[in-house]
Amino acid sequence: MSPITVRPPTLGSPIPLPYPTFGSIIATSGPSTNYPKIAYRTPLKQLVNFLDNKHGADWCIWEFRAEGTGYPDSEVYGRIHHFPFPDHHPPPFALIPKVVASMRNWLQRLDGSEAEGQENKKKDEKQRQRIAVVHCKAGKGRSGTMACSYLISQEGWKMEDALQRFTERRMRVGFGSGVSIPSQLRWVRYVNRWTNEMGKRYVERPVEILEIHVRGLRDGVKVAVEGYVENGQKIKQFHMFHKDERTFMSSDTSQSQSQLQLSNNTSDDENNGNSSSSNDNLKKPGPIQKLKATKTSHSSIQGQGQEPISATESDSSLFPSTTPASTSSPTTPTTTNTSQPPQKHTHAVLLRPSSPLLLPSPDINIDFERRSKAASYTGLAMVTSIAHVWFNPYFEGGDQYDSGVFEIEWDAMDGIKGTSRKGIKALDRLKVVWRYADDSTTEVKDAHAKTRPVSRGVVTEPKPGEPIPETVVKDWRLKDKNKGDGNDTEEDKVDSSADEGSVGSVGTAQKRENVPLREGDEEEKDDDAKEKGKNDSGESK
Repeated sequence: MSPITVRPPTLGSPIPLPYPTFGSIIATSGPSTNYPKIAYRTPLKQLVNFLDNKHGADWCIWEFRAEGTGYPDSEVYGRIHHFPFPDHHPPPFALIPKVVASMRNWLQRLDGSEAEGQENKKKDEKQRQRIAVVHCKAGKGRSGTMACSYLISQEGWKMEDALQRFTERRMRVGFGSGVSIPSQLRWVRYVNRWTNEMGKRYVERPVEILEIHVRGLRDGVKVAVEGYVENGQKIKQFHMFHKDERTFMSSDTSQSQSQLQLSNNTSDDENNGNSSSSNDNLKKPGPIQKLKATKTSHSSIQGQGQEPISATESDSSLFPSTTPASTSSPTTPTTTNTSQPPQKHTHAVLLRPSSPLLLPSPDINIDFERRSKAASYTGLAMVTSIAHVWFNPYFEGGDQYDSGVFEIEWDAMDGIKGTSRKGIKALDRLKVVWRYADDSTTEVKDAHAKTRPVSRGVVTEPKPGEPIPETVVKDWRLKDKNKGDGNDTEEDKVDSSADEGSVGSVGTAQKRENVPLREGDEEEKDDDAKEKGKNDSGESK
């Protein structure tokens, strides 16, 4: 018995689906209403007919498409909840408690008052089970992340079992995992910790990026820092590192700085100890080890009138590999491979922004892109490397400390459009030195000087029966772009000051109709070559 089922077949009679006593989840690709998409995606009319015949009025949709659903709410009787975020990316973590609580309220018939919900639950024990239908574009990455988050946080599933069951029910044998994007898997691990170790408590605070250390950086690689805006519907660039913000480090420089710092802080290390909060299968030093951070506030660091300790100064292993530090004498860095000469045109680089680099929330993306020029007479350039990685400092030590370091290897990063393909290797290792912004920070500016409000406060899981705020979707029509590239479009100029609204039970008078704002929006481009390998067609996550 499984709470995750395949979608109904596009041809033939509906198949019987097994449901456990606590309800069920159906994962499907984004329903389509026109040709040629209905040839390889779920036809909307057939999906609605199937759900009506099998479940009557006991079904409801949760959609996660920032690029637009492709159909108005009225096509599904208004039984739809909107929690959109961009394709191929993890959700803003603050969105997850809302989604899983909303699904819980529906599946457990708690969408009225708590007392009324319990009474209805007893009265309807012999009635049909309620069904939650989740979809994104392909019903794989974004839908799988949310479905597994629900099973872990609301039904007590082990993380490995939830991921495995979703893969078994969603993917054809031999076509890989259901949730396969590294950053989305990292978010599922965050949910597991949030549920089982943190008491379902999450704190949103703006974050400052102090330094970025890149080992083995190739020539011509652009490094940018991005974050979510508009309640997670868009990704915007907040900084692109320029040449004058790059410092090329040598092993001799790194060694001398490291020895000086280690000799001055040996006693501090002994008193403070070590702590590591990484939930990934990655080597991540604890914040005390890297920054000598304690549970002092950001303001206390500023009050000392000193710059924060550089991670380069506090640990030479950021560039050359070292053996563990000894309390009697500092260690001497040694290279990891002395038999082979270093690769040409690679550098150990320290990236330090010329002005404070602040992001509005702890959901942070570090993006890498490298372009190689074609023949000089063409004037063209070709992208040869592209990779990025999302992380959330709260789950990387930020629940205990005000600063820390996130570390990842090149092979563990996300590739282009949710795949593992990243092109030519652009770097070896990345380390991001961060700290929480000052409490007085109320807004930040993106790379194009547009002011963005910050997210701050404790995020808890909504109580049973409590109305869940949703994202107000401006337009259901499909869009070509779901990731901001720094250039504001006409849509960016639309006032988005009221991006959230409170929604009660499905079908009430307060339920909004998702209607288009304007005509002529283009349909998203089809990825026909990526429509194989799932129980229903589609490849995007």
